Amino acid sequence: MTELKSYYEIITVVNDISLIQERHRSWNRDLSSYIETSGNEILVPRSKSNINSGNSRWQVLSSIVSIVTDEEFLNPKENQIPLIFGSQMGVSSGGLKAISKDKFIQVAILGMSLLSGSVGGIKFGYINEKGNYKKAI
Repeated sequence: MTELKSYYEIITVVNDISLIQERHRSWNRDLSSYIETSGNEILVPRSKSNINSGNSRWQVLSSIVSIVTDEEFLNPKENQIPLIFGSQMGVSSGGLKAISKDKFIQVAILGMSLLSGSVGGIKFGYINEKGNYKKAI
């Protein structure tokens, strides 16, 4: 069984946009718009989620994500997109790996500068069978 890696960062899931720090509001709006137009579901793992409390580097609105088990997060179904994190140092897939060379897992990536702490926004890409990130074409 595949397990969620310990380096997957904690994310705070809140139920009101007013509780989200200003630097996180823009990408929350972008992600909400994406979900409305695509019909996809964004996944976050329950074991790495703080619900309405706690301090973490990441904050997301509860209405735009589904909190799932680690197993569900690591084995998404069609139209389910795991939310992962990235920086100028690379992307942390949290243990996600595609099941074969010709089948990739689509992911939503939140980018943040480790130097300034500014949130760069959200982008989409793919994880291959080795757990490496590939840009969306």
